[in-house]
Amino acid sequence: MQRIVISRTDKIGDLVLSIASFYRLRQMYPNAEITVLVRHYNADIVRNLPYINQVLCIDDFSEKELILHIQKLQVDAFVALYSDVVIMRLARASGAKIRIGNYSKWQSFFTYNKGLRQKRSESIKNECDYNLDLVRLLDVNCFDACKEAAHKVYLQAEHISEAERFLAEKKIEKPFILIHPFTGGSGKNITDAQYFLLLDELRAELKLPIVVSASHAELERTEVIAKSLGEGVFVYYNDRSILFLGGLITLARVFSAPSTGTLHLAAALGARVVGLYAKKPSMSPTRWGVKGAEKALYIIPDEVPNAQENYKHKNFDSYDFQTQKTWVEAIKSLL
Repeated sequence: MQRIVISRTDKIGDLVLSIASFYRLRQMYPNAEITVLVRHYNADIVRNLPYINQVLCIDDFSEKELILHIQKLQVDAFVALYSDVVIMRLARASGAKIRIGNYSKWQSFFTYNKGLRQKRSESIKNECDYNLDLVRLLDVNCFDACKEAAHKVYLQAEHISEAERFLAEKKIEKPFILIHPFTGGSGKNITDAQYFLLLDELRAELKLPIVVSASHAELERTEVIAKSLGEGVFVYYNDRSILFLGGLITLARVFSAPSTGTLHLAAALGARVVGLYAKKPSMSPTRWGVKGAEKALYIIPDEVPNAQENYKHKNFDSYDFQTQKTWVEAIKSLL
């Protein structure tokens, strides 16, 4: 196997849980040319992986241009860890003799000549393992002979120095706690008012600086919460590569967030993390638990007996004072 394209073109957390698959490919084929197909906002994560040869961003080209790029690679295998109609068209047009993907949509049966009927919606294993199951189809014996796992995300010096500059500018002393209160909508969360109470209690209990991170879409909400809390709570706004947030994560004592891409990034950087998850299988740590963290704890508000939870609501119905206390205690235990 000389040239391989492997694609993961959805969200940040999905991409981070695919890193083990990228690494396993390199173990299986040490001399292969490995190209990873991703979204633009994930590209820096993959570009920093030392065992990847090339990154293609699906949203940087038209579909026609992308097909030409992939055809020029003359790949032997196309592995789709996530499939939609565009990815299936790219796989068919790639010219790859081996095309691997999940047999889910009807078109997939006409696209992939090696595949699995995974039924990921049943959520019986971690997303990372579902991905590895597909990579294994390339060569079962070679795959099984490779035992080492890797989930690590790599940073550059500029990502750390920028984080250090931010701490110095704001006069934030270590240790500090880093909280990212927002999700991309894939998991449940608590309300801004509940975050206010959580952050207020953390500040009172820990007597440590608290940094709340936000992207552009969340900045105004974050500043309202931080301004209401006042002294000891700071806002970190990142409008560049997510790896700049990664730099700050590596300096924090504990990172906490709902189930979202930044939580997976923190874990892959080896941080101590506390994540907010739902019990529902498709949202649970069984399916979306983190990989690579030094220590990881999960807060699950709807896990208590007889908890009433409407999963159509974006915020937890079952979040209460006791759950908040459990969250605070979890962060304290990792200090």
